[in-house]
Amino acid sequence: MPSRETGIFLLKKDSLQKLASKDKKPEINSFIKKKDSLILGVFRTLSLQEFSFPFSDTFQIREALNLKTLPFSSASGGLEVFPTITSRDGKNTGGISWFVSKNELEKFEKAGSATGGRNIYLPVPLVFSGLIDGAGAGIWADEENLCSVIFGQEGIPLFYGWRSRKNSSVGDYRSWLEEYARSTGLDLEQILVLDQLEDDNTGEKLSGMLVESLSKRFFLKDINISRSELDTELYFEKVVRYSGRFLAFAALAGLILMGSSLYRYYKVTSTADWLDSRSEEIYREVFGQTGRVVDPLSQARGKVRDLQTSDSGLTLDRFLGILGRSVSELENSAITLDVLRYSGDTVDLGGTTMDMTSVQAFQSSLEQHGIEPAIGDIQQVPGGGLRFTMIIGW
Repeated sequence: MPSRETGIFLLKKDSLQKLASKDKKPEINSFIKKKDSLILGVFRTLSLQEFSFPFSDTFQIREALNLKTLPFSSASGGLEVFPTITSRDGKNTGGISWFVSKNELEKFEKAGSATGGRNIYLPVPLVFSGLIDGAGAGIWADEENLCSVIFGQEGIPLFYGWRSRKNSSVGDYRSWLEEYARSTGLDLEQILVLDQLEDDNTGEKLSGMLVESLSKRFFLKDINISRSELDTELYFEKVVRYSGRFLAFAALAGLILMGSSLYRYYKVTSTADWLDSRSEEIYREVFGQTGRVVDPLSQARGKVRDLQTSDSGLTLDRFLGILGRSVSELENSAITLDVLRYSGDTVDLGGTTMDMTSVQAFQSSLEQHGIEPAIGDIQQVPGGGLRFTMIIGW
């Protein structure tokens, strides 16, 4: 493929089939950059699941989702997780997570790499999202594959499925999809089918449906089943997180220095009493102090130095001390911790126990020391016992 050729492509049998160029589909320029390409493909190991977390940080969301894959990663050769956020309410975040085999993803990205810019990889059935109102499904069929997505309200994906065409007809697969949806309490109002063996104009239809869906469903622009793309996003997320505090400290220092400059200027012009009062007010607004304020500038500098040399959250050594005391207070409850992830503002714990009572006792013990842990997944362990996760934020 020429390095400058971009547009919409379909990945088939380790090669790219061009569906539309940006010249023929100029609408696509509203959703992707000049040198980017959209690549549709069939994933065989892909699955999705809804999520809801009391935080909005992409790195934290992905770590929480990775905890869910730990019991399956060794057996499957590893799973990659791609979160897509569909709603925000304060710090609460909801969305869907895409899980796919690392081996399949590597082969998919290698075979479907279009040079010249960023590659955006989407499962083919997502093109149906903008065409379905309410609960419905879209089925894509080619020579080898049958794959589908079930959509809920506002076109949000709820299920992705794949089946070999050798083992099923389009009609049988459609019937199975309806039966599956009913088993989950969902009645499909629409089922749209695009069969490449029955329609000679699927290329034009796919590109048109994709543009229409992108224009109607805001979250589709945030989906990219690409490991390299996720690595880039996580890198920038880390940069923003760690630079955020420094920028906040700099803003506080600038605010106090500005107040001090005004203080010195108006003091010369015989308004010292007003400036003394105003500087103290600014200091109290920024640092929330209720004690005596003698010199706002000097005291503010000291506060900023303290913020720059200490973590605003719970330090690791203090948390480990609390953790040790909490475990020693469990008495007859048996808890084994085998996962501890500390990121500065959150801690992820994972472990095993024989019963739920021990988990609740452990949670209560942590709460007595001023920590508010949230119990995550609880799973039955073969041979008896439970595996649990906890997320602690501050």
